[in-house]
Amino acid sequence: MNVCFCTHRLPYPPLAGGKRETYKLIEGLDAAGHTVDLVSYSDDPSLAAEMAESVDCTIHTVSGLPNRTPTNLARNLVSRDPLPVMKADRDKFRTTVSEQSKDADVVHLHALQTSFLARGNSVEAPTVIRFNNVKYDIYRQFARFTDNPAKAAYAYLQYYKTKSYERSIPTASNLSLTITPEDRERLLSDGATPNIDVLPAGVDPSEFDLLDHDPESPVITFFGSMDYHPNEDGVRWFAREVLPLIREQRPGVTFDVVGKDPSKEIRDLDSQESVNVTGFVEDLGVHVARAAVVVLPIRVGTGIRMKALHAMAMGKPLVSTSLGVQGIDGKDGTHFSIANDSPNAFATAVVDLLDSPDQQANYRQNARELIERDHDWNRIAQSLEGFYETVIADV
Repeated sequence: MNVCFCTHRLPYPPLAGGKRETYKLIEGLDAAGHTVDLVSYSDDPSLAAEMAESVDCTIHTVSGLPNRTPTNLARNLVSRDPLPVMKADRDKFRTTVSEQSKDADVVHLHALQTSFLARGNSVEAPTVIRFNNVKYDIYRQFARFTDNPAKAAYAYLQYYKTKSYERSIPTASNLSLTITPEDRERLLSDGATPNIDVLPAGVDPSEFDLLDHDPESPVITFFGSMDYHPNEDGVRWFAREVLPLIREQRPGVTFDVVGKDPSKEIRDLDSQESVNVTGFVEDLGVHVARAAVVVLPIRVGTGIRMKALHAMAMGKPLVSTSLGVQGIDGKDGTHFSIANDSPNAFATAVVDLLDSPDQQANYRQNARELIERDHDWNRIAQSLEGFYETVIADV
């Protein structure tokens, strides 16, 4: 097949979870013998050249990477489209995709930001939209947890715009793919029956060795990009409200925050006793290996947390909110520990796991087996091929 694959940002280098997920899909299509033309916003031609050497695809970059500037925030007050779509919907991008879609068997629109291409006449081939998450619910959750009234009001505005927009897009495309069944349900508007299916996210198990594990380690770790609001919110909540409760029972415990681009508010946590904010690290495995327990105190978000899949692939015992492991077919007490977002409940779950080396060992083995069974990239790429073939056959 000839696939025109559209993204709002170049998925390279494939270090952060979202970029890696996109990159691995393209890599899987290439490995299966398909021709991929990638159209992506990028202001760095050297990165596009590096990616073209890394995976065999033709890359067409469009300059003017969409950013969340104060001007764009203000412009969106009078736009009918949600902010992520308004920023990405530009004539040059539409024209580039239109040219590449002429010879395509299928056009893959990756994430909400490129979904506008399903509307109008920009694309000359059947479209498949891959939703990495459902943003309208993220805006609703953000408004619930922020203590800034202006930000809450803006988030509610985005919530109403995005909910209407996201639920309309599946009817404009040939097929929509969500990462989780929960996200599929979120996109089903009342009375509508658009073609929506589920394609889970995954990892390449061969890239993850089971890390060394010391059940007596005093280290609790969170890892992930710290320029992503759900991560920032979760780390801030854990450090301020949960960690002190844990240290009442385990005074020697420390909390490592590992991830690039921490905000000033997160960097300031480093001054708190027992918190270590690393920023970007060259070798994530070295830092994660130190942990007795990895935590996912996620209170905002939809889709799958790639960091949960990575931690499980590395054999690290995990304590998470239910939202943090959404979309993963694991069981509380078998593959990980699930706590709600009350500080006491989360602290209790962490201490219980720290006190149980046997449970840590069970999670270590069971989680890795689940990753190999349900989230292997080879199987996911094959499923994506099948979806493409069905869409092409139905046109």
